[in-house]
Amino acid sequence: MSRSRFWLTVVVALVLSAGNLHAQVQEDWWHIYPGPGDNDNEARGIGVDAGGNCYVAGGSTGAADWDFLVGKYNPGGGVAWEIPVNGPGDSSDYAMAMVADDAGNCYVSGWTTAKGVFGSGLLICKTTPSGTVEWARPHNVNQMAPREMTFDPAGNIIISALGYSSGYHSVVMKVDPQTGDSLWATFYRWTGATGGNAQSVACGSDGSVYIAGTATKSTGNLDDILVVKFSADGDTLWGRAYDGPLHRYDEGIDIAVDNAGNAYVTGKIKDSTGNSDLVILKYDPNGSLLWDWTCGVGSSSIHNTAGIALDPAGNVCVGAHSSGWATGFDFSFYKLSADGDSLWVSPSGRNGYEEAYAMALDAAGNMYITGHGAGTTDYDCLTMKFNGATGAKVWEMTRDAGGYDRATRICVEAEDHVYVAGYGNPPGEPETNLDIVIIAYEPVSAAVFEPVTNDPPRDFALHQNSPNPFNAATTIRFDLETGGDAELSIYNLLGQTVLSHRETGLAPGSYAFEWDGVDDRGGAVGSGVYLYQLRTPAGKLARKMVLMK
Repeated sequence: MSRSRFWLTVVVALVLSAGNLHAQVQEDWWHIYPGPGDNDNEARGIGVDAGGNCYVAGGSTGAADWDFLVGKYNPGGGVAWEIPVNGPGDSSDYAMAMVADDAGNCYVSGWTTAKGVFGSGLLICKTTPSGTVEWARPHNVNQMAPREMTFDPAGNIIISALGYSSGYHSVVMKVDPQTGDSLWATFYRWTGATGGNAQSVACGSDGSVYIAGTATKSTGNLDDILVVKFSADGDTLWGRAYDGPLHRYDEGIDIAVDNAGNAYVTGKIKDSTGNSDLVILKYDPNGSLLWDWTCGVGSSSIHNTAGIALDPAGNVCVGAHSSGWATGFDFSFYKLSADGDSLWVSPSGRNGYEEAYAMALDAAGNMYITGHGAGTTDYDCLTMKFNGATGAKVWEMTRDAGGYDRATRICVEAEDHVYVAGYGNPPGEPETNLDIVIIAYEPVSAAVFEPVTNDPPRDFALHQNSPNPFNAATTIRFDLETGGDAELSIYNLLGQTVLSHRETGLAPGSYAFEWDGVDDRGGAVGSGVYLYQLRTPAGKLARKMVLMK
């Protein structure tokens, strides 16, 4: 069933005023990593573990060549570690994708010159939560450029890639997370195509593997969207090539799979004006096309699809940026039912030019999208949240890292707990000198630093909490001699952040903070010894307290 040319059902009106678009979240912290050579550095993956630690991987130009870079950042924004990973033989290594598990193990893949093959080979590394490189394994897969990584239900690593074997192919590879050994690698090229590129990968509940990408043809810009399903053992079960209505250039960008094994693919196809229209496809577990849906937004051009995801009800959510709206190039979200019916389309309504590069959902189905948007003098990292039920924009946040800035990766830990990563061009440096930028957003906490007195204290001090030990709640007092920003963090004895609260622009004076034994995510913590630390421009102070239930 085709739903071509049906461009929207509802355009959701933006009813929030500009003044309250930021009220629900605040920037928790942000960090710039210039890399060991302070040259060209880009974020290629982001994740968060069960303790709220953020992990970012990317490529970093060292003194002589490229290396992988992996960093760990504590929930309060502190740098736990940042390490380069160099392949065997001091090779040039370029990170392309990353996944992190709940325990904080990170797996990064990219190309390497370590094997000495024609072009480049594949390098995969594993870093532990403590920041050591457990293994770094090169694989002699010719000219293999990873595109995306995921875990299968058993915890194995699945990689989609572009690879070379008598021409370019789509490649999918399964890797043992304990050793880095390849369990299998399958090359695929659509019949009649001259090449292929597996852009995205997803897994079914039975361990089957699906990829979406492009089947390259030899005549002009006539490529098709490619969708392939493999068994858990790497056998090709079926492959499909979707040729748009005008038989022009079509590109598959992202894929999602539901629990029944249906595959949902998003990408873009050329329309009669030469512009790129958004397309969404659904295939059943046996490879039959159930429906296709396209959206050209009138005469506009969809320049990029940021991603696709399924909400808890099984609805299809796609993030993109597009022109043709009254406010110009906008972030936009598209929500369809599992049957392909348009539920709503919502542009951001923000004035200025925007480009979207990544999207994600939270557990409630709210949608988050990140990229860059026009700032005062250049482009800034831009992140937005849309209500999953209505499509209304809930908030937007920007970060000016000093120059031309772009967010390219996003991870949502919980509602409004959002991490984004990308790159920025610092002021005064050449445009090719890019630094990795990481930003964390959190809900605006109901807890506040309550002024006790406005009389400037004589010292910078952190007092013992009272009562101590305590049962239900305790009060922490501190003195700011000079005022400024202040962050109070509470840690357990494992060093994990339990709660962190930050306020800016405090006047000199004494302040009180009441803690009710609840962590950042609203959960009650257990009895035990906790550390609390005050961090300001004047320095850091810490004390212990005891919770007894």
